[in-house]
Amino acid sequence: MLIEEFEKLTTVQKTRGYLGCSIIGHPCDRYIWLQKYGDLTLEIPFRKQRIFERGMIEESRIFSLLSKVDRWTIEKIQHPVQKGILKGNIDAIIGYEDGTRYILEIKTMNDEAFKELRKHGVQKSQLAIGCNVKCISSCLTTSRKPFCWLSIKMMSLCTKKSSTLILL
Repeated sequence: MLIEEFEKLTTVQKTRGYLGCSIIGHPCDRYIWLQKYGDLTLEIPFRKQRIFERGMIEESRIFSLLSKVDRWTIEKIQHPVQKGILKGNIDAIIGYEDGTRYILEIKTMNDEAFKELRKHGVQKSQLAIGCNVKCISSCLTTSRKPFCWLSIKMMSLCTKKSSTLILL
């Protein structure tokens, strides 16, 4: 019964006023246009807001774990990027001891979505993530970095989740 009451809660968010890299792959062109030019107030359902907040918590945990791993350093966290009307944030820039720098983008998704991502790749199974990554890469002045996937399993209060670490 309490969960049903939580489900009625929403978070109000104004549109961005810029074209965010994270919404480029959204299936609705009108939604993308309104994010840049509209004067809308969006209501984010409780569950979706909770997933977003959970992702932020997991980012902090991943940064904490990375700081303990030998040969890796975290150079920047929440690094802003912009090119023209595109704007976004890189979750982190990390460096390896050989001098190679990687862009770190962290996404949280359920197990089924993660299996699809592993099976079909990011462009086919998670178009919005693929577009986000390409937009962020295009905003950078340096060349595209190598990437790999790392899955970190975790449990939430209601459903099993997989946190995907994307190194570009």
